Amino acid sequence: MGTASELPLDILGCIADVLGNFHKLRSQNRQAVKDLQMLCLTCKSMVPICRRHLFAHIEFIHTGSHWWYNGLNEFLLSHPTIATHYLKSLHIRVTDEFSALDYELLQKIRLNSSALTSIKILSDLCCWDDLSNRVKSVVYSLIQMPTLRHLTLNCIENFPAAALQSLCIGLKELTFHDSCSLAPPVSGDDAMQNPTITTLAFEQTYSSYNITFSSLTKPIGQNTVFAFDRVKNIYANIPDQAEGFDACKVLERAICLEHLELSGEFHALTVKCAYPDILLNS
Repeated sequence: MGTASELPLDILGCIADVLGNFHKLRSQNRQAVKDLQMLCLTCKSMVPICRRHLFAHIEFIHTGSHWWYNGLNEFLLSHPTIATHYLKSLHIRVTDEFSALDYELLQKIRLNSSALTSIKILSDLCCWDDLSNRVKSVVYSLIQMPTLRHLTLNCIENFPAAALQSLCIGLKELTFHDSCSLAPPVSGDDAMQNPTITTLAFEQTYSSYNITFSSLTKPIGQNTVFAFDRVKNIYANIPDQAEGFDACKVLERAICLEHLELSGEFHALTVKCAYPDILLNS
């Protein structure tokens, strides 16, 4: 095999794509990142090819020193194409304290990103009402981006259902990770309806009781907080029987359901339905 400088550019591009896919499947794989960084140094033409994988996912999660994150923000702000053209997935922990550079970069992403399709809003189990207005404003502005297709809420309680209904114009997949809840729409008997959302996912990390199902099926007038009549795909982890009963309430209302995939203990999966495509994984 020839050296990097001897290999055709299309071959190097294929190698970058393979490494990028490997890194995407295993997001914590540092070796794939190092290999992409080394490949990026082979020639100038490889820089944009590798960057589209290295910067496809960005996290605003401050687990270490702020100087490192500020340095990354400064780099991204000085190379605006990275954040606006390569970024596809964004994770934001709303309980962290954002810096001025964080807000500046998020603003640039909101205004100019053309590739962002997935956003994850996570916290250390917080109530949406307790967050600052500035943080809420940032989230609202991000979720109404026309390219957004997949939104994940992670340990967010009382997130406004009205925001999902009025702001997420292109959203197709909505994922609830661990215990989440939606605040009912203000307008009386109206359930939260978004005709573009056809896939719901319920993920569970801990074995404790998850309030998400019961929150979505909470009655408001003649309806529930979330309208399930347009949902076609549901993926859910059900660790105990209590959540199994709540999940059944969801399935009763999902009249257009085509695909159902459940994982958990079989004693919790008390499903009584006959949909055309059902996968049960224990």
